[in-house]
Amino acid sequence: MTLMTDTVDNGDTLSLEGAQQLARAVEAYWHSRGHTTVRTSVHEISLRGESSKSGTVGRVHVVRSNLVRGRPPRAPNKSHHGLQ
Repeated sequence: MTLMTDTVDNGDTLSLEGAQQLARAVEAYWHSRGHTTVRTSVHEISLRGESSKSGTVGRVHVVRSNLVRGRPPRAPNKSHHGLQ
């Protein structure tokens, strides 16, 4: 089984470059299967801990998407808008 993180150089998904690669891979995967509404974005977050005076341990990058439980969002039901 191939994991999506296997598409990222060195498996590093927490750096900016790695997170961007993962985001592109997720979109490419779903778009190639006809789900062109899938969107991803990369965000920087601070890790917090008690080991430093500021409480900030470091910063990492994460990928967010509009996937719902790992699946593409449903297409809007056009009949609710008077369209068929």
